[in-house]
Amino acid sequence: MAEITVEGTLADVTARPVSEVTSVTAKAARPTPVAGGLITTEPVHVDYSAESGTIRLTLTAGVKSWLYLDGDGWSDSVPVIAAAGMTELWEAVINGLNFPTDIGEYLGIKDTVNSALEKKIAEIGANYPFDKWFRGNLEVGVSVDELVFEEHAGVWALTAGRAQDNSLPAADYGALTVKWVASTSSPYVVQTWEPVSTPGCWRRVQKAGGGWTPWTAGNTDKWFRGNLEVGVSVDELVFEEHAGVWALTAGRAQDNSLPAADYGALTVKWVASTSSPYVVQTWEPVSTPGCWRRVQKAGGGWTPWTKEGTAGSGAGAHAARYGDLVASRGGRIGTGGKPVISFRFDTNQGAFDNNILPLLRERSLPSTMACFYDMMNPQPGYSNDDSAAAGKTWTDLQNNFHRGVEIFSHSYSHQDAATPQELHREIVESRRIMEAVMPDVRVHGWDMPGVTGTQYMGWWDAWRETDTRVEHPAHSLLASTYATWNISGYGTNTLGVPETRYYGVEKYTLSQVKNLVAEALRTTTGLTLMMHPHQIGRTGYMSLETFTQMLDYVVELRDSGQVMVLSQGGQAVADPSTSWRSSLTPKLAGWAGDPSDKVSCTVPLGRANEVGGGMRELVVETTGTGALRLSVTAGDIMDVYQTVEVAPGKPGRLQIGVPRRANSLTLTAEVASGSPTITNIGLYGV
Repeated sequence: MAEITVEGTLADVTARPVSEVTSVTAKAARPTPVAGGLITTEPVHVDYSAESGTIRLTLTAGVKSWLYLDGDGWSDSVPVIAAAGMTELWEAVINGLNFPTDIGEYLGIKDTVNSALEKKIAEIGANYPFDKWFRGNLEVGVSVDELVFEEHAGVWALTAGRAQDNSLPAADYGALTVKWVASTSSPYVVQTWEPVSTPGCWRRVQKAGGGWTPWTAGNTDKWFRGNLEVGVSVDELVFEEHAGVWALTAGRAQDNSLPAADYGALTVKWVASTSSPYVVQTWEPVSTPGCWRRVQKAGGGWTPWTKEGTAGSGAGAHAARYGDLVASRGGRIGTGGKPVISFRFDTNQGAFDNNILPLLRERSLPSTMACFYDMMNPQPGYSNDDSAAAGKTWTDLQNNFHRGVEIFSHSYSHQDAATPQELHREIVESRRIMEAVMPDVRVHGWDMPGVTGTQYMGWWDAWRETDTRVEHPAHSLLASTYATWNISGYGTNTLGVPETRYYGVEKYTLSQVKNLVAEALRTTTGLTLMMHPHQIGRTGYMSLETFTQMLDYVVELRDSGQVMVLSQGGQAVADPSTSWRSSLTPKLAGWAGDPSDKVSCTVPLGRANEVGGGMRELVVETTGTGALRLSVTAGDIMDVYQTVEVAPGKPGRLQIGVPRRANSLTLTAEVASGSPTITNIGLYGV
């Protein structure tokens, strides 16, 4: 049976607010390999956007499936049946209900229309490349009403005859501009007709699935807006009708306190985001070198004018930050083509120390903790037992770093940032202050917090549009402050890139987690598993037993050579094209002592200590079986040790964070029991 993929939003299947949905799973009846029978699958996690509610689902044609939506204290199940020709989720929902009307009749009509349109598109596409803005002459018999898809976008030349055939407002030769806009709900098309000999300009709009608006005369689509008049402030150019390029004299530039009192061009871009619109202004003076930009979120103030190529998108500063992260691991981390699994834990250090960290250390697993600066104070809505830090101190957190827990910023306050000043505090100040109170730690990364309100001056909306994302001031601050960042949105990650996603798995079953790992294995990608430590073991969440089983499963895959387990920072610098990993230590021959008893080595870090603040893994290979006591010390700054079991093919491991204050590290591996003999040893980046 064929597989059908449908897309839509949660609003297509439930009347509940999207914000109340905590997970979406699908369960289906599928054909068995023999006898045409059916089996019922386990519920499988379905990707959806927590912000917009968009969802994508792959179903078996003609087979009834169920979509499960879960929230706090409630659960809904929705029957769905996909059929050939379906693309929208609501079609499958209707087909899953016991309506007497056959949806096949609708689909038959839809297929006929689509077939005709696709044929016409193919004819046009054979003559004109889709990425060419000038589309050439509109052919005889082609209606402008049919120019409604993304591939039609561009400028079409029409003869007077074609204009008359299409009943355009002026039967004159001219230019028809087609703009296709991908909005969050459904795309729409704007057509503009500009005849050559007839004065005037006309425009009309079609929303997907609806009819065209009447042709309206005017110059609302005129991109060059003319001279900015005396007395008009550029601060007032904040609405859709202001979009375009304005000419400013040196006097108008001075009146508006622009960065350069020079004549030039002011470009105004108005963007309709899902929550509220925002405006991007760019100032390009003629005689003064440079270009400046600023942004305003509706209802908020303007960001400062920023000169492009300085703070700008943060690209230059980010290259340096990313270089620092790579250097802290001694170079890229070669995975040899294996997928990477990372564990992310958000705040709640008390629960982490008591329940999570002992299990991680027992299995020699690295992890990353997302911390916000205010978390050391009980947050509103938390009891003392559940507070983010539960009485812990920054020294406690730094000690966790010594023991292999990478520290990422989770913002300053875990609250919304509605002004440029608040953006700076949440993104930039959070790193600066955390590194000040934890002098051994380098905060290389940022884990996005979940907030409401303006959501960082509309940054959440900007994530859906790559160009808008890079232009947003929050992204500029982020890229210039951190080497890597973990954003919302479920999915696996391309290895070795700064921007990663995560799966929140604290309500998952072991089977669901294994499905995620299977996808990472299949695609050889990165997988970040995120949990809140205080939720593990609570009713409705993953039990501590299941959590332990999940760790054991990952360890089994690691020890059998199927996956690598790295910190989030390690995943961001992983390189699947090589197996090479930098080691801080010399080969075993450079160690003092007897490999069958005890060996030790002191590694100087140098004055620069580029590896300081980075995560490392002491790996000791042996012949024979038994146990080793592994330790890494840095004077009176750090003393990390652990006894680990070893066997041929199962090396002993110890996770550490290298202190920034350290001048050297002393490493020791000592036989604790049995008869292992050390054959190889290294201190690798993770």
